[in-house]
Amino acid sequence: MLLTYATRPPLNALALHLAGRGTEVLLLDHPKADLNGLYDRIRELDAPTPLIIPFDPKGGEEDLKTMTDTLARTCPALTGLVHGHPDPPPLSPLPHQNFSLWPDCFRRIVQQPLQLTRHLWPLLSAAENACVIFPMLPAGRRPRPHWSMPGAAYAALENAVQSLALETGTLPPYLSTLDDSALDTPLRHRFYPGETREHLRAPDDPAVMECFLRGLGIDAPPEQGARLTIPGGGAEL
Repeated sequence: MLLTYATRPPLNALALHLAGRGTEVLLLDHPKADLNGLYDRIRELDAPTPLIIPFDPKGGEEDLKTMTDTLARTCPALTGLVHGHPDPPPLSPLPHQNFSLWPDCFRRIVQQPLQLTRHLWPLLSAAENACVIFPMLPAGRRPRPHWSMPGAAYAALENAVQSLALETGTLPPYLSTLDDSALDTPLRHRFYPGETREHLRAPDDPAVMECFLRGLGIDAPPEQGARLTIPGGGAEL
C-alpha cells in the first residue's frame, strides 16, 4: 500500500493504522520530510517493515519513471494507492489573484497524482481489487468564494478521476475521491487559523480510519468512482 505525502496527517495516521493491521506500507514524501521518524514509529509496532521512498514532487517525467521502475523491481503489485494533499495555494478574490501561480497549482493538485497513478497502473492492475484514493476538498465539488484557483484545480481532479472511473468500468483498480477537510490538520489550520478545534475530528479517529478502509476496499470492493466524505463539524473549506 503506497501513501504519498505520507508524513502529513491524516496519511501518517493511516500508515500507522494499516501497519498495525499487518499491511506493508510504502511511504512516499519529499526528501526533507521526516520519513525516518514515521518509519521508526511503524517499526515500534512490530509491523511489517515499511519502505521509504524519498521523491521530490517537482521532479520531471523521467524522474517519476525512474522511481516507479525501481519500485516495480521490489514490489510486483500494489494493493492500494492513497494520495495526500500538496501544499495549498493562497486564497484570494479572482480579480486580485496572481495568475502566474495557476500552472503550479494545477501541476501539484491535478497533474502529479494522475501522473503517478498512470505510472503505477501496471502494479495496481497486477493486484486483486486494488484501490486508489485521491484527495478532495469541498471547493472541488461546489464553488466557494475566494477558492477559484484551488477550487478549479480540485474540480479538474474530480472530473479526471470520474472520467478514469468510467474508462475503467467495473474492473479494478477502484477509484475514489475523499474529502478530509473536516479533520484537525495543518491544512485546515491554514485556512481557519483561529478556529476552535473541539468539533474537528482527530486524524487518527476510528471513524476516519474506517472511511479510508472503505475507500481501500478492505472489507469489500468500493463503488467505482465513489465520492467519499469524512463527516465533521465546523465551517466548510
